[in-house]
Amino acid sequence: MTAILRLILTSAACFGLWRLWRAIDTIDRRAAMIAGVGLLIRLVAGQTLFWISWLKLPFARSLQLGSGLWFYAIDGQWYLQYADKILGQGPATVLTIDATYPSRVFVQVLTIAVAAFGHVASVALLLNAFAFLEGDFRGRDLDLLVDLNGVAVDDLAVECQRDFDRERAFA
Repeated sequence: MTAILRLILTSAACFGLWRLWRAIDTIDRRAAMIAGVGLLIRLVAGQTLFWISWLKLPFARSLQLGSGLWFYAIDGQWYLQYADKILGQGPATVLTIDATYPSRVFVQVLTIAVAAFGHVASVALLLNAFAFLEGDFRGRDLDLLVDLNGVAVDDLAVECQRDFDRERAFA
């Protein structure tokens, strides 16, 4: 795929992220501000770490895996290799991957993203941004985001709970 087409697709994906964020703004302005700040922190930190590792800069070198990956994302190499292998077998293979792959749906989505945006670790950051906006802020009663009476933290997302359930919150 040409670089110009990938640039157009990446621009369209960024526009889609912006539209998702604007959709939250139409529901609740406070929630949109929380989502926007959370998204910016996530994207700036992720891109900074990606470029430090990609360029092999002398910052926490022992924790870098190279190619934009860090020690905490060791499985990222495997998932990108799965995506390459599937793409090498043809586009139809994406829909029919077998049970030998872990997290088949994620591998399918990542493979489509790698085909569209290129083989770089930062593709996963783009997918993560969509999951953050879609999964954490859309289709919920957004007034609960501001009510911090009984808060549980789950993978950088805050959920409000009336009865604090320790097993559910930390599972």
